Amino acid sequence: MRKIITLLLIILVLFFTLGTLSAFDTISQTEKEVKGVLNKVSPSIVKVVSENHKRYVATGIAIAPNQIISSMMVTRHPYEDIYIKTVRGDEYPAKVLGKDRYSSLILLGIDKKALTPIRQARGIEVGDWVALVGVFYKRFPSIYQGLVSSVSDEELILNAPVAPGSSGGAVVNRKGELIGAIRGRFGFAYSPDYIYKDHSAELFFRSPRSRNKDLCYAVPVSRVMAIADDLEKYGKIKRGWLGVSLASRTGKDIPEVSRVTKNSPAEKAGIRKGDKILKIDGSSVKTHADVVKIVKTLKPGQKTKIELLRDKVKKSVIVVIGDAKGYQYSWRFYTAPGKNLVVVPEISGTLPKVENYVFQFSDFRTLGVDLMSITPELAEKFNVKEKSGLMISKVYEDTAAEKAGFQVADIIVSAGGIKMKQITDLRRALNEIKDDESIAIEIYRNGKLKKIEVVPDRSGEKFFGVFDRVKDKLRDIRIKIDDENRLRIEEAERLQNERSKLYELQKKYAKEAQLIKEKELRKYKEEMEKMKKVQEELRKEIEKMREIIEKEKKKQKTEV
Repeated sequence: MRKIITLLLIILVLFFTLGTLSAFDTISQTEKEVKGVLNKVSPSIVKVVSENHKRYVATGIAIAPNQIISSMMVTRHPYEDIYIKTVRGDEYPAKVLGKDRYSSLILLGIDKKALTPIRQARGIEVGDWVALVGVFYKRFPSIYQGLVSSVSDEELILNAPVAPGSSGGAVVNRKGELIGAIRGRFGFAYSPDYIYKDHSAELFFRSPRSRNKDLCYAVPVSRVMAIADDLEKYGKIKRGWLGVSLASRTGKDIPEVSRVTKNSPAEKAGIRKGDKILKIDGSSVKTHADVVKIVKTLKPGQKTKIELLRDKVKKSVIVVIGDAKGYQYSWRFYTAPGKNLVVVPEISGTLPKVENYVFQFSDFRTLGVDLMSITPELAEKFNVKEKSGLMISKVYEDTAAEKAGFQVADIIVSAGGIKMKQITDLRRALNEIKDDESIAIEIYRNGKLKKIEVVPDRSGEKFFGVFDRVKDKLRDIRIKIDDENRLRIEEAERLQNERSKLYELQKKYAKEAQLIKEKELRKYKEEMEKMKKVQEELRKEIEKMREIIEKEKKKQKTEV
């Protein structure tokens, strides 16, 4: 029985020992793989720094011996110097060759071919293991691991943490090959903090209630290289433009052309209002997003076949894709006619502190004008008996207002019998009528009352291009927020480092002073010892002299 128990104990000990050794072997193998990836990738990773009183830091990826892809974060603020630093400690002045606001990537160049280009991966799938290599605050290289959560042609979503400073960093596979470039964290937003409404739109401002710090965005390597190629050639990204607005009632309907821009590629190719788009360049489309996505990938000047459905008959047209131009926004303060009187709009109350913004445009009826409420003083000046109204500051082309004959400086005092005091009053009046129903609007023009019948437009499609621009702005804001937080942390760290340096300097000076003191003390002691030896030698010499003198005295006495 004892033998059996002893044998069982031996087996159990061997089992747990082998299991522990196996676990240690697995951990050791993982460590070797991660360190191997870091060693392969590090020569292709650089720290990108821009300076102007403050330092802005991001990660860069060498894609050529003299070219780096990095994050726009380092160029968002005015800078005096921009340079890169390699893992070996070498520094090189850099210049910006081009920027892409949509992806938040920039292309940098240096004068010397001194970099090791990173190898590119051929493919990626959901569930693949990835490593993120870049800058952690001001220290680099750093490495994190994660998994691929989502894959598309334009974007990757990764289950991996993003450290401050790692924007623009490399996402690599087990072989150390580039899969993508880091853009920033992935966040959410719920519950509006502030709602803005006027006669034409609704704006919802929302702050994030939840943010997952373990999810991040990245730009796929194929897109990164395409962006780099355009930035090198043109200094910007050339994206395709068709020149149509689309309408889709349910989201399942085939995208229908609701408006064709004048002199656009679509108009020149013969596309009409009411056409339904079936295919672009051989790819089927089902939603607005499909159309936008495909057109943006096409290059200006490229001839593209578009298949349409017109009056239940299929038709094909060849379109020469145009160049999508960027949009610029500016705030305007309007001047009352005949006077240099600037009316500055006021905001009542204070806006909440928000970190992120979501803009939601609802479907609406609109005239196609910009408006501002007039003050009682202006009402008196323009002979408005009602003492209130809405002044038209701009009339947009190809809108209901333009077709009905509205003009800038017209003052709307009533619409559908509703008096106009605030811009929301017009919105309420327009939304109370039925589709294709006209509304009577009373205006003052040159001091005289006039009535205009108009059928408002009902289509958010006129503002379809806003959605893409808003989405781009949201991404920029989200990345900027992450970067600003990182900069605040970095500034605090810098101050702490300065304090540490000052403390170390004080310690150094105190130590040096102590060493000098000890050295002088040793020197003094050595001098004293020397003096003692000299004194001793002098004493001995004096004793010898005394002995000699005594001997001489004795000798003289003897001779006498």
